[in-house]
Amino acid sequence: MSRFILVILAFIFFTQTGFAASEKISPDLKLALDAAGENSYISVIILLQKQADIGALDQQLHDQRASRAHRHQVIVETLRETAEENQKDFLRYLDLKKISGGISGYTPYWIINAVVLHAKKSVLEEIARRTDVKKIDSNFAITLIHPVEPSVARSRETLDLNHGVPAGIRAIRAPEVWYEYGITGAGRLVGNFDSGVDGNHPALASRWRGVTAPAAHCWRDDALGTAFPTDNHSHGTHVMGTICGNSEVSNDSIGVAPEASWIACRFTEVPSPEFDNTALAAFQWFVDPDGIPSTIEDVPDVVQNSWGVGSGMPGYTDCYPLYNNVIINCEAAGVVVVFSAGNEGPQSATLRSPATYEIDSVTVFCVGAVDATNYPTPPYPIANFSSRGPGGCPPYAATKPEVCAPGVDVYSSVPSGNYAFMNGTSMAGPHVAGIVALLRQAVPDAETREIKSILMRSAIDYDPIGEDNTFGFGFVDAFAAVQMLLANQGFVTGTVRSQTSSQPISGAVIQCLETLRRARTRSDGTYWMVVPGDSMIHLRFSGFGYLPQALPVIVSIGDTVIQNASLIAAPMGTLRIGVTAGASIPVRGAQTLLPQTILLPQQTDSLGFAEYQLPGDTSYVVQASYHDAVRDTTILVPNNQITSLTIRLESERSVIYGPDSNGYRTFERYDNQYAPNLNCLE
Repeated sequence: MSRFILVILAFIFFTQTGFAASEKISPDLKLALDAAGENSYISVIILLQKQADIGALDQQLHDQRASRAHRHQVIVETLRETAEENQKDFLRYLDLKKISGGISGYTPYWIINAVVLHAKKSVLEEIARRTDVKKIDSNFAITLIHPVEPSVARSRETLDLNHGVPAGIRAIRAPEVWYEYGITGAGRLVGNFDSGVDGNHPALASRWRGVTAPAAHCWRDDALGTAFPTDNHSHGTHVMGTICGNSEVSNDSIGVAPEASWIACRFTEVPSPEFDNTALAAFQWFVDPDGIPSTIEDVPDVVQNSWGVGSGMPGYTDCYPLYNNVIINCEAAGVVVVFSAGNEGPQSATLRSPATYEIDSVTVFCVGAVDATNYPTPPYPIANFSSRGPGGCPPYAATKPEVCAPGVDVYSSVPSGNYAFMNGTSMAGPHVAGIVALLRQAVPDAETREIKSILMRSAIDYDPIGEDNTFGFGFVDAFAAVQMLLANQGFVTGTVRSQTSSQPISGAVIQCLETLRRARTRSDGTYWMVVPGDSMIHLRFSGFGYLPQALPVIVSIGDTVIQNASLIAAPMGTLRIGVTAGASIPVRGAQTLLPQTILLPQQTDSLGFAEYQLPGDTSYVVQASYHDAVRDTTILVPNNQITSLTIRLESERSVIYGPDSNGYRTFERYDNQYAPNLNCLE
């Protein structure tokens, strides 16, 4: 009898376990598994059970009035720690399965606690029974929202010097923000996840952040692996031009934030992913491009997206929720995420995921398109192609889009230094992304939810009255948005100079010690920043090579206070860096970098040396690199002394083949089938 009971209990246990495991597999993936052979590999995304409670942490940081820099560090470190602590056992399991051939490869992520892998059907069924696995989903590819062909083809191969500011930029009242507030996006960073950007375009080249920062922190190419921004499609260059383009030839501003800097990630032309996911990789990179959570200068204020997952995907089941928590985590870290609504209108419920979702009242934030080019005065009509709401996901009541912006005959940059008109919500979204850059210049620590709420509340409502599934909250108004954000604020401006020479100091940092808001001086030493009104604050002035100074300031609501500063030069020390490889052989042309300073990288001379003059009694992170060989270290540089530092580089080792009949040898790099026996730098 007891044996019979044990059998029954075992049957119940395994039945329930199998049912629970089956529930973890998404419906579309079940169909794919049913159709797959036992030895077929399937690309999936594994969402692990333990996820960081970013919602609670976000609210806590909001209540603390945390600065953007502090918020970014806390969120990113929490996400990284959660993934690292909770992936260990699972990754060990995957390594064993990789050895046995059950999976061909995998990629772990921390932007959400997830792993993308390419595995056999039997392994996926086994993974579903693991208690540390929450959900298994299909690894859908994402597709670009392609522009709509114009009714009348028009383009310009070169900039029309009489074109001036495009009609759409004027329609959203961006020039009023530039001229009345002096806000142009200066000091802000924007990003787009698109077909790439022509990094040599005259309207964009000088403001690529990679001009002064490591290229890997400013350009990610999941398509072709290039180290410099390129665009074989033209879509991404046009989008970036609308966000921040400005011609240095004629000073015509084709962008909403013409003095903002930019970074970008290319995703088109990528083969179908097997054990990677382009969107997860891109969002994770945008949130922390340099991999250092405590730095904020590398992190964009906003990322424009013109892509989605739609019903054309095999097995797609209307709503694909994978990216929802990714977007939530990005925005908690301070990056505003903007999506174009799509070009599948005029029918209702024609948005793709993730734009179709309403996670909360301002997320996912998507933008429809109107014609503000061919209609000289508002109200501007909705573009026929603009995707309409409501959202197509439960509870099927989401009003979409959030707002609308110019998207018909939009004039902007295209590759090879050219300019052209394009149609699409992909042209509307970047108008909004540009406004975000203006808002962040006005109030650098403005939270993502506050920014999106202001964009919606300041929009001009079109018929029908109230939020609707055609225009959303209405047509965006950059000037009204900036005005609304600056309510109850005060302003401080002034010039920072050297006390010794009276020359202006460019790049000096001004920080409000009460709010931790920061601003930087322009090339002429001037600055402008927003501070709480009706309060006494303390501003800390600092600059590279100068001693810091703190000054009290009393500011009333709406008033502008002038506060200048004169900084005393700091005692200096000399850092002499020698770069070697192999048997202490000097490396000529190695790049040396002090990433926590404003100094430009230097290349080593013929003897392998580079030299820096630095404020003394300070520790510095020093990086040396030569091709793929990279090494970091930290060193203290005393005042009034020469400090020598030697960095020895090592690269991946190679396998030697040969010599052949002519005495030549060949080298196979990154081949792990054979024992490594030569350092390539040797």
